[in-house]
Amino acid sequence: MHFRLNSIAQLMLLLLSVSGCTKIVSIASSLDTHAHLDHAYCYNGQHACVGFADLPFFDSEIRYQFSFDDGTDYQTKFSPPNTQVNKLFGSTDCGTIAPATTDAAMIGFRHLAGTNQIELLGYAHNERNMANGLDFRYSHLLTVPRYQTVNLGIRVLNGYYSFRANSNDEVIMERFCSQGIFDGRIIDTWFGGAAPAPQDMEMKINDISKMPAGIPQNLSIADHDGTCGDIADPIANLKNHPSGIYAQYQGQCSKTLKVVYGRCSYSENPTTTQRTVYQYTVQCQ
Repeated sequence: MHFRLNSIAQLMLLLLSVSGCTKIVSIASSLDTHAHLDHAYCYNGQHACVGFADLPFFDSEIRYQFSFDDGTDYQTKFSPPNTQVNKLFGSTDCGTIAPATTDAAMIGFRHLAGTNQIELLGYAHNERNMANGLDFRYSHLLTVPRYQTVNLGIRVLNGYYSFRANSNDEVIMERFCSQGIFDGRIIDTWFGGAAPAPQDMEMKINDISKMPAGIPQNLSIADHDGTCGDIADPIANLKNHPSGIYAQYQGQCSKTLKVVYGRCSYSENPTTTQRTVYQYTVQCQ
């Protein structure tokens, strides 16, 4: 799988055929590291979509606001159709320019067949770990109905990525370099997996200056090799997690930080090494 990073020259003045008419879309200057169109467009039969500028990205957080229209109610010839993870946006990382199959962090999405729901996922790629069968992995973040606006962000922690939706849901996944910022380029929207877009579709994009404040109530740690029974005390594991996420939450809570361990589940993406996801409920009381 390879991702096409569209050039800024292509995006400066783009002719898009929408609903039978041609629309001229301009984009912000190349000095804007978050340059994007007001919609991401995916076209029938294509993997590469159009939405974001191919620009270097050196920041600790990337964030956008999205909503999905009726076109994202799609069916594919792949069965089951919701096993494929498409990508909304993200950044290559760790000095990687391209392709995004080397080092990258992305927000994934897919339509849940037979519903009006879109599932959002944290998705990370690392080619250097392929020997362990872990060249990519993904974990559930949030499910939203079409047309509902959602704030999405990816930030760099201590050797980890934090994928966040609104102020209530967060997933922590491994990162394979230690810089305090992303070191790469913006990744455009991509349909696939294996299947190209089965129809024309679009997603609305807005910038957000920062993710909403607050402690996410639903936290998942998706970085453990082995079985669910390998960690005797999941709460202690969270408190000692090298990402420092527990200390960050504690620093934002002026009352008592309460963490309840919910359950352990297994990663759905097929790998030769078993992956587990520990899920918590976090409250400041």
